[in-house]
Amino acid sequence: MPTRLKTLALATAGLFACGFASSVPADAAPPSACDTARRYVARLQSREYDKVAELFSRDALFHTPLGAVLQGRKAIADFYKTHSDTPRILKVDRYIGEGRDCVFEMQVRMARDATGKVAPAADGAFVVGAMDHLTVDGSGRIARLLVMSAPASHWQPEPSSKP
Repeated sequence: MPTRLKTLALATAGLFACGFASSVPADAAPPSACDTARRYVARLQSREYDKVAELFSRDALFHTPLGAVLQGRKAIADFYKTHSDTPRILKVDRYIGEGRDCVFEMQVRMARDATGKVAPAADGAFVVGAMDHLTVDGSGRIARLLVMSAPASHWQPEPSSKP
């Protein structure tokens, strides 16, 4: 087998082994930044935390909502495994993209529990949770994700008013 064909075969095998190439036809352009953002939100919503990290490049930077900056897919996967106990009831009204960047506002359903504490709740009101800025690399994987959490005051559902 000629050297070029061997190189192509090895590269293709490597892409299929990491599970990315199989989702993108050979003649298709890589997903846009906002397509990747939609997949990221869908995987959070469906609690597929193991698959969330697959969307990141190997050396990606993740600016977490807790203020830490993580580098690399393994560190990002560990973050999602550690924080996977929080229910995700998310909504994004729109994604704004240009080139390799996409910005989107995440909203979360929140309500007061029996003790008065505000917590995620399926029947709660949607409140602004975070503004995310995602940048993809040439293959459509997340190279950088910056999550800017809303101030705590935004996490308070409006008090119910009864006439």
